[in-house]
Amino acid sequence: MSTRIRRDVIDGVTVFWTPHAARRMGALQFRVGQSDETPSTAGVSHIVEHLALFSTERRSYQFNGAVDPVRTIFHAMGTDAELPAFFAAVTARLSALPLERLDAEMRVLRAEATNRPLTLATQHLWHRYGPSGFGLPALPEFGLHTLTGPQVSAWAATRFTRGNAVAWYSGAPPDDLRFALPEGPRHAPVARSEIPGLPDRLWVGSPLSGIAFGVVLTRTAAGALALRVLTQRLERRLRHDRGQSYEVSLAYVPLDAAQAVGSIYASCLADDVAQVRAEFLTVVDALAGDGPTQEEIDWEVAAYSRLLQDDDSIYGALDAAAHDELLGALPLSPEQHLEEMRALQPAALRAAFATAVTRASLIDGVGSAPVKGGWAAPVGATRVDGRRLDTVTHRFWQTRQEHLLVGNDGVSWVHDASGTVLSVDYARCAVLVVEGPQLTLFGENGTSILVHRDYWRGGDIAVRDIEALVAADRIIRIEPPAAAAP
Repeated sequence: MSTRIRRDVIDGVTVFWTPHAARRMGALQFRVGQSDETPSTAGVSHIVEHLALFSTERRSYQFNGAVDPVRTIFHAMGTDAELPAFFAAVTARLSALPLERLDAEMRVLRAEATNRPLTLATQHLWHRYGPSGFGLPALPEFGLHTLTGPQVSAWAATRFTRGNAVAWYSGAPPDDLRFALPEGPRHAPVARSEIPGLPDRLWVGSPLSGIAFGVVLTRTAAGALALRVLTQRLERRLRHDRGQSYEVSLAYVPLDAAQAVGSIYASCLADDVAQVRAEFLTVVDALAGDGPTQEEIDWEVAAYSRLLQDDDSIYGALDAAAHDELLGALPLSPEQHLEEMRALQPAALRAAFATAVTRASLIDGVGSAPVKGGWAAPVGATRVDGRRLDTVTHRFWQTRQEHLLVGNDGVSWVHDASGTVLSVDYARCAVLVVEGPQLTLFGENGTSILVHRDYWRGGDIAVRDIEALVAADRIIRIEPPAAAAP
């Protein structure tokens, strides 16, 4: 590390710290997140985080928590007296969660979920990994309806341990900084397991107002810098030159020590989406073919160098070091990152980006995959052999738009006009969610089919049959919200 960031072990926990910081801040992070859960336990890390932060005492300093695909984080900003007290309280509650608050905090989290947006990086992961591992953040937190106290306590006991933790602190750690955690091992990130049979360049139709482009790429300075160059080129082309986009944004999310997902979004009007997509892919292909210029690399290096002159950049550097440590990657100082960037040549960036975009995903509302470039929708599913159900609203003068096939082996949804078929086999149903008059099947291949008993002719019988044919341990029952009193 650098002279600005130092590394110690305090109470069995690796702590990154710096003597050079204007404000006292700290974070305790655990290598457990959404990707470690299952469809039926989704949200369990979030519940632990809320319970560990709960206190009846009023605290004047700032604190919070968060759960991402690979981490659960507790952080605070205060004084050298307040921060050790914060970490002592959090770690004590992790070892003895206030389960009397479980029902209340689950309600709080369900309320929070009503306003939580689904990020584009999450959508890219869902379409590539489905309802397991790194695709899980796209699913609702079904565990908020079903998890019990013993299940939550067992999760905390095995994941929120000394060996699975890393911390950072801005300032010299006080002598009384302690982490009262149980012993336990470091948990490696989950294995990356893609949905079988996906096209290398995956296109997904969506009512999205804009273009979303995603890649899973090797975590190198060349790959990350190439994405920033691409974002700058897209902003110049789509906003400044053509005036068709307001936002061009980049998200970069590390998955493990080796790979990360990069997601670029360009907004546009619905009338412009086809033109914007064509321009977007032209810029992508140009960068993959010719690479960046040395001037573009120098601009990014200068921008990063300038960022490091900001005193507040140290907090992001501390967090990055802790993040890498948790994932098993070698933590690098900001100065080491800068030296890596300065050493890059255009050919290295071109090669890194050209390799990454051979497997990419594209989400847009154009209505069909691009003709050029090898983009393709997921391979169409095979229709199941079963009873046909039409919609209850169909009239003889109307053209049928869709129908269901419900058989002994699975369910198919068929769009009559396009012939599109979505199927979920019962044997490969990751989870069946039953909520009031409807149920939703989530297939291991990332397909989901909603069946509402009042929408389909014979829907009552179909719902009954589907529930009987899916394995009981894959069924989640959610009580619908109580009707408001008149």
